[in-house]
Amino acid sequence: MIELFQKAQGGCRESLKDFLHHLEETFYQTAYYVTERQQDAMDATQKALVYVYRHVKEIQVSDLEVKQQVWEQKLIVQACFDLSKERSKVVSMLPHLTRDSLVKKLPGNVSFVASLKRAVYDLPERPRFILVLRYIQNLTIHEIAEVLGIPVESVKKQLYRARKQLQEWLSDYQEGGLFQWQIHKS
Repeated sequence: MIELFQKAQGGCRESLKDFLHHLEETFYQTAYYVTERQQDAMDATQKALVYVYRHVKEIQVSDLEVKQQVWEQKLIVQACFDLSKERSKVVSMLPHLTRDSLVKKLPGNVSFVASLKRAVYDLPERPRFILVLRYIQNLTIHEIAEVLGIPVESVKKQLYRARKQLQEWLSDYQEGGLFQWQIHKS
């Protein structure tokens, strides 16, 4: 991967294309889990890829050598934050579904996974990012702190609160015996 990037920095268009293609998959996966919408994930991915394309000569190889995954996640998380800021300026014409209104509308046989996914998307943006980076991208607490530019203790607190909120929202599964949700300290 580093060799491919170095060739791209040297002006090899084919290497740049291959490097961007590799990043596209990683970026899209994170963006989709964070934004919940395919179009938003594609927009954030494109925004991050354009940034890499425009700044390929300025990116330090040492950033990739040491912590490539953290570097990649930092780029896509920033693109998602930027997209979220842009979109928050636009008033939605559709009513926003909250967790409570959604639960009332769901049929009784909806799977736990669907309920969990909905609950995660109902979390505020920062805790949702932290959950995605921790459990989908498998970053450590320290790597998440680096990606988001916040202290490690803040990551731990927000992760704990997010899991506690999910536990509360998904208590029907726990009480019904369908799933035992537990909070584990990381």
